[in-house]
Amino acid sequence: MTTKFVIFDYDGVIVDSLELALKAATEAASAVGVERVVSANDLETLDNVTFDDLGRHIGIPEARIDDFMASLLPFLARHGDLVEVFAGMPELLRGLAEQHQVAIISASERATIRAVLEREGLEDAITVILGSDIPGAKAEKIAGAAKQLDMDQERVWMVGDSISDIRQGKLAGVHTMAVTWGWQSRARLVAEQPDAIFDEPGAIMDFFNSR
Repeated sequence: MTTKFVIFDYDGVIVDSLELALKAATEAASAVGVERVVSANDLETLDNVTFDDLGRHIGIPEARIDDFMASLLPFLARHGDLVEVFAGMPELLRGLAEQHQVAIISASERATIRAVLEREGLEDAITVILGSDIPGAKAEKIAGAAKQLDMDQERVWMVGDSISDIRQGKLAGVHTMAVTWGWQSRARLVAEQPDAIFDEPGAIMDFFNSR
């Protein structure tokens, strides 16, 4: 079996952080003077699912986006203990790590992600964490991590729950995989034509075992 490099988005793929993210965005908006209850529909309608673009979508003035982020990201870090890993994801990550390289790429910061991985005993399954505190678009980070691990594009898979994950994976020239238990709907994901789409984590393990 050829070793693959499997890169997972974090929020909405590995962890069920939707409610926490909505609360964080609502609180951060209020902190910069925008009284707006952020909803799941706000995330569903985004073309680029990042927290700064969510801020723009809900009416945060461009001049206050940095302040919005400065409130939102620490909120997520402080309350990271509230998020749960999706059922089946620990087994998937550990199983993949036995034969492949596994990474996480995220709009959350590395420290926030590491804290949850350590809590769940998953830190040894992850080779690389590419958080929002590392500059660059997802496509750039994907390409850079693949080069660092000497992985050609044919062996790299981007796994995400948003249309922007799929677009960034394609922009990086790698295979794309969508999951339907996250922040955007199956209909939106299907329209982006990922290479594969899955409704539960175990099917991803079966997919890689068959290749």
